[in-house]
Amino acid sequence: MRVVHIVLVGAAVMFTAACGTGGDPAAAQTPTAPVPASASACASEPQSGNSLVMVDWVDFVQLHGVQYIAGMDGQVPPVSAATLGPVVGHVQCQLSLLKFQQTPGPAVDGDAGFLAAGTPVRAIAGFEPTCRLAARIDGQYRVYLAHHDAAGVSRAVSCARAPRGQ
Repeated sequence: MRVVHIVLVGAAVMFTAACGTGGDPAAAQTPTAPVPASASACASEPQSGNSLVMVDWVDFVQLHGVQYIAGMDGQVPPVSAATLGPVVGHVQCQLSLLKFQQTPGPAVDGDAGFLAAGTPVRAIAGFEPTCRLAARIDGQYRVYLAHHDAAGVSRAVSCARAPRGQ
Protein backbone atom coordinates (compact mmCIF):
# COMPACT_ATOMS: atom_id res chain seq x y z
CA MET A 1 0.00 0.00 0.00
CA ARG A 2 1.31 3.42 -0.89
CA VAL A 3 -0.42 6.71 -0.06
CA VAL A 4 0.40 9.66 -2.30
CA HIS A 5 -0.59 13.24 -1.51
CA ILE A 6 0.11 16.22 -3.74
CA VAL A 7 0.65 19.51 -1.94
CA LEU A 8 0.92 22.90 -3.63
CA VAL A 9 2.57 25.49 -1.43
CA GLY A 10 2.09 29.10 -2.43
CA ALA A 11 3.14 31.72 0.11
CA ALA A 12 1.23 30.81 3.26
CA VAL A 13 -1.54 28.87 1.50
CA MET A 14 -1.35 25.08 1.09
CA PHE A 15 -3.76 22.84 -0.79
CA THR A 16 -3.74 19.06 -0.40
CA ALA A 17 -5.28 16.50 -2.75
CA ALA A 18 -5.26 12.77 -2.09
CA CYS A 19 -4.41 10.88 -5.26
CA GLY A 20 -4.82 7.37 -3.95
CA THR A 21 -4.95 5.20 -0.88
CA GLY A 22 -4.06 1.86 -2.35
CA GLY A 23 -7.61 0.59 -1.74
CA ASP A 24 -7.40 0.85 2.05
CA PRO A 25 -10.26 3.07 3.35
CA ALA A 26 -8.64 3.27 6.80
CA ALA A 27 -5.53 4.85 5.26
CA ALA A 28 -7.59 7.70 3.84
CA GLN A 29 -8.95 8.48 7.33
CA THR A 30 -5.63 8.45 9.18
CA PRO A 31 -4.66 12.06 9.91
CA THR A 32 -1.02 13.11 9.87
CA ALA A 33 0.24 15.95 12.00
CA PRO A 34 2.22 18.73 10.28
CA VAL A 35 5.61 19.86 11.58
CA PRO A 36 5.02 22.26 14.50
CA ALA A 37 5.08 25.93 13.47
CA SER A 38 8.00 26.54 15.83
CA ALA A 39 10.32 24.12 13.98
CA SER A 40 11.64 24.09 10.45
CA ALA A 41 11.02 20.98 8.41
CA CYS A 42 14.83 20.61 8.34
CA ALA A 43 14.80 20.10 12.12
CA SER A 44 12.36 17.17 12.05
CA GLU A 45 13.60 13.62 11.86
CA PRO A 46 12.80 11.60 8.74
CA GLN A 47 9.59 9.64 9.13
CA SER A 48 9.09 6.06 8.06
CA GLY A 49 5.90 4.88 6.42
CA ASN A 50 4.16 4.30 3.16
CA SER A 51 3.05 7.82 2.37
CA LEU A 52 4.74 10.27 0.05
CA VAL A 53 4.00 13.98 -0.18
CA MET A 54 5.10 15.90 -3.26
CA VAL A 55 5.43 19.66 -2.85
CA ASP A 56 5.48 22.27 -5.62
CA TRP A 57 7.42 25.12 -3.99
CA VAL A 58 7.37 28.78 -4.93
CA ASP A 59 10.66 30.72 -4.78
CA PHE A 60 10.45 32.20 -1.29
CA VAL A 61 12.47 32.95 1.81
CA GLN A 62 11.10 33.68 5.28
CA LEU A 63 12.91 35.99 7.71
CA HIS A 64 11.81 37.94 10.79
CA GLY A 65 8.25 36.63 10.50
CA VAL A 66 7.85 37.91 6.92
CA GLN A 67 7.57 35.74 3.83
CA TYR A 68 9.32 37.13 0.74
CA ILE A 69 8.47 35.72 -2.70
CA ALA A 70 10.25 36.11 -6.06
CA GLY A 71 8.42 36.08 -9.36
CA MET A 72 4.86 35.85 -8.05
CA ASP A 73 4.01 39.47 -8.88
CA GLY A 74 5.48 39.52 -12.35
CA GLN A 75 9.17 39.51 -13.12
CA VAL A 76 11.21 41.95 -11.06
CA PRO A 77 14.63 42.48 -12.65
CA PRO A 78 17.64 41.29 -10.64
CA VAL A 79 19.65 43.94 -8.81
CA SER A 80 23.36 44.68 -9.05
CA ALA A 81 25.78 44.13 -6.18
CA ALA A 82 26.20 47.92 -5.97
CA THR A 83 22.57 48.33 -4.84
CA LEU A 84 22.81 45.80 -2.02
CA GLY A 85 22.66 46.74 1.62
CA PRO A 86 23.74 44.74 4.66
CA VAL A 87 23.03 41.06 5.25
CA VAL A 88 19.76 40.77 7.19
CA GLY A 89 19.68 36.98 7.58
CA HIS A 90 20.78 33.61 6.25
CA VAL A 91 18.86 30.68 4.83
CA GLN A 92 18.81 27.79 7.30
CA CYS A 93 16.80 25.21 5.33
CA GLN A 94 16.26 24.62 1.60
CA LEU A 95 12.85 22.94 1.67
CA SER A 96 12.92 21.81 -1.98
CA LEU A 97 15.69 19.31 -1.12
CA LEU A 98 13.59 17.48 1.48
CA LYS A 99 11.41 14.41 1.01
CA PHE A 100 8.18 14.63 2.96
CA GLN A 101 6.26 11.75 4.47
CA GLN A 102 3.48 14.11 5.60
CA THR A 103 2.18 17.55 4.74
CA PRO A 104 4.83 20.08 5.80
CA GLY A 105 3.87 22.68 8.36
CA PRO A 106 4.12 26.40 7.73
CA ALA A 107 7.49 27.91 6.87
CA VAL A 108 9.53 29.41 9.70
CA ASP A 109 12.30 32.01 9.76
CA GLY A 110 15.30 30.78 7.80
CA ASP A 111 13.29 28.50 5.49
CA ALA A 112 13.51 28.96 1.71
CA GLY A 113 12.12 27.17 -1.32
CA PHE A 114 15.20 27.10 -3.56
CA LEU A 115 17.94 29.13 -1.87
CA ALA A 116 20.69 26.90 -0.45
CA ALA A 117 21.24 26.74 3.31
CA GLY A 118 23.80 29.34 4.32
CA THR A 119 22.84 31.80 1.54
CA PRO A 120 23.05 35.38 2.85
CA VAL A 121 19.92 37.47 2.29
CA ARG A 122 20.53 41.19 1.89
CA ALA A 123 18.70 44.49 2.09
CA ILE A 124 18.36 46.56 -1.11
CA ALA A 125 19.27 50.26 -1.15
CA GLY A 126 16.16 52.46 -1.23
CA PHE A 127 13.84 49.80 0.24
CA GLU A 128 13.04 48.91 3.82
CA PRO A 129 14.15 45.34 4.62
CA THR A 130 10.57 44.63 5.68
CA CYS A 131 9.51 45.31 2.07
CA ARG A 132 12.10 43.87 -0.32
CA LEU A 133 15.25 41.72 -0.08
CA ALA A 134 17.75 40.09 -2.46
CA ALA A 135 19.72 36.85 -2.50
CA ARG A 136 22.25 35.43 -4.96
CA ILE A 137 20.95 32.49 -6.98
CA ASP A 138 21.93 31.29 -10.47
CA GLY A 139 24.68 33.93 -10.65
CA GLN A 140 22.49 36.98 -10.01
CA TYR A 141 20.84 38.81 -7.12
CA ARG A 142 17.16 37.87 -7.28
CA VAL A 143 14.60 40.23 -5.72
CA TYR A 144 12.14 38.89 -3.13
CA LEU A 145 9.06 40.98 -2.31
CA ALA A 146 7.44 40.88 1.13
CA HIS A 147 3.98 39.31 1.02
CA HIS A 148 0.97 39.21 3.31
CA ASP A 149 -2.28 37.31 3.29
CA ALA A 150 -5.20 39.34 1.89
CA ALA A 151 -8.45 37.38 2.23
CA GLY A 152 -6.71 34.08 1.57
CA VAL A 153 -4.58 35.39 -1.32
CA SER A 154 -0.89 36.21 -1.06
CA ARG A 155 -0.18 39.80 -2.11
CA ALA A 156 3.00 41.88 -2.15
CA VAL A 157 2.98 44.61 0.48
CA SER A 158 2.63 48.09 -1.02
CA CYS A 159 6.10 49.25 0.05
CA ALA A 160 7.69 46.37 -1.93
CA ARG A 161 6.64 47.99 -5.19
CA ALA A 162 8.18 51.46 -4.85
CA PRO A 163 11.38 52.77 -3.22
CA ARG A 164 11.25 54.76 0.01
CA GLY A 165 9.84 58.24 -0.38
CA GLN A 166 7.79 57.52 -3.50
